[in-house]
Amino acid sequence: MSNANRKVLGEGAYGCVHKPSLHCTTLPDPNFDYDNYVSKLMKTKNAQSELQEFVTIHKYDPHDEYHLGTPKLCKPDLTPREVMKDIKKCQRIHPKLEKDPNDYSLLLLKYGGPDLKNFCKKDIAKFLKTKSQEKSDKFWLEVHHLIKGLQFFRDNGIVHNDLKPQNILYDMKKNKLSFIDFGLMRTKAEVIKSSKENKNHLANFHWSFPIECGLMNYNEYSKYRRSFDRRVLIEEELIGMIVAGNTKNTANLDIPKPDAFELFFSYINLPGTDMPAAAKYGFYDSAFNSLYEHVKLPYDEYLDKIIDTIDVYGLGFTLQYILNCFKRHNAVSEDFYTKSSALFAKMFDPEITARVTDIKTLLDEYEDILLETGVLTRLNKTFEDNNLVQRAPMPSPIMRLAEKQETSAVKLKPLSSHMERVADMDPVLADVKVETNTKACPPEKELNPTTNRCVKKCGPGQTRNAKYRCVKNKTRRGLTRSRSRSRS
Repeated sequence: MSNANRKVLGEGAYGCVHKPSLHCTTLPDPNFDYDNYVSKLMKTKNAQSELQEFVTIHKYDPHDEYHLGTPKLCKPDLTPREVMKDIKKCQRIHPKLEKDPNDYSLLLLKYGGPDLKNFCKKDIAKFLKTKSQEKSDKFWLEVHHLIKGLQFFRDNGIVHNDLKPQNILYDMKKNKLSFIDFGLMRTKAEVIKSSKENKNHLANFHWSFPIECGLMNYNEYSKYRRSFDRRVLIEEELIGMIVAGNTKNTANLDIPKPDAFELFFSYINLPGTDMPAAAKYGFYDSAFNSLYEHVKLPYDEYLDKIIDTIDVYGLGFTLQYILNCFKRHNAVSEDFYTKSSALFAKMFDPEITARVTDIKTLLDEYEDILLETGVLTRLNKTFEDNNLVQRAPMPSPIMRLAEKQETSAVKLKPLSSHMERVADMDPVLADVKVETNTKACPPEKELNPTTNRCVKKCGPGQTRNAKYRCVKNKTRRGLTRSRSRSRS
């Protein structure tokens, strides 16, 4: 493929990705086809470190069911003039490479399609122009494979620890979803050991982690469990930073970018208008209410539950993100959207005591959704013991039924370009324009965006919580009074 067709797919702090791949000084093997690969240009030490990540995951997944396979490492051929033109498109890498070209190497990776963020922003409209029903059905059938991936992680005692839209690829030609970026992956045993020794560097309040992750290290758990005043201080200051943009942090919480939590809320809600601060407050207030109960457990049980929810939580809000994308392109039915949203919400439920961590339960409920909404019937597929089978599904009267919880779907304002860069290091992409029809309500009522029904407005001194119910406003005095029973 000519230089004119080579593009930079993304550039991060450590590497720059080209498609098709840049070439090596020596062909990796006689039948190697660069057009089927992307190259990541990076410093040799970083390339070697990332290669080791793939070697590790390959030990657990030798048949490459859930990842793209082990990449090839080589030295880049920098002699052709057109190659240097391509590298100049890498704003971060190019100036450094010119000074020390021998310090750089290539990782050649199989092309697995765009990540879900880029797929949603750049590709989905074109993708759905033809055979949209069939393509949508096949995509959501393949999502079942991602949920099985959670069981794969669990069975092998590993935690990916960085599941988000940017770290799942979709190959539109093969209808294949794959996990990528295993840089934060650890064994569960390693997470437990580092947390007990107060050395878990990922025990912080990150926008893509469950809120309890900030209290995984033993010392933080102990202080939080013992002191009522500290529990109140952490809740007030953390919610203040996330919801109100406050900078007060006398609790010395490890929260690198409080404003980045806007990303999380943008992923779980249909984009367009901002999510009310009261709903954000309700989300984390319910999280802390649950945490007050969870922290009563012995440390080993407390920690075990948190670790088992990390990847479930990440995949849950990621699936909600891409579901919202399909919804605004009218590519899923209202029935499928409502039922799937309810299931995904169980995965990123703010309350750790309510968050579903049984992967078998998630698989069974998702299979019910695929059956109830006609996806399996249209594709002439069914499941046996959570494995896909080429056969017409059973009639609906005898299929499993599961009660689906309603979840909030308040719309959000578009993200700033700065916030997009916080999510990943990819170039900022144009927003997808969405047309929405707003239902008119009488003056004494307001629209519930989840049910699209007019509901009575909240009374004086009340606000909406995360489930769009009217609850009393909380003050510091009220908060203290409500927590008095939790003193220890």
